[in-house]
Amino acid sequence: MSDDVNNEKSSPQVSARMVGIVLIVAALVAFIVQNNEEVPIRWLVLEFTAPLWVALVIAMALAYALGYLTSRSRAKRKR
Repeated sequence: MSDDVNNEKSSPQVSARMVGIVLIVAALVAFIVQNNEEVPIRWLVLEFTAPLWVALVIAMALAYALGYLTSRSRAKRKR
């Protein structure tokens, strides 16, 4: 009889990683909802409008790419 109890499927456990992912997604959704007003964007000769969250995500992606590229070049120089 105790074998039957052990063979039953236990309820799924929530991992810390899953909780972290859910919290990050919730924060991103809140950020997008709160920052959806249109803002003018001027870069060199280009000028257009976009939601504020789009401008911030583009800036963040460019900063990430710059950091990634500079860290790779620094790692190559150390070799």
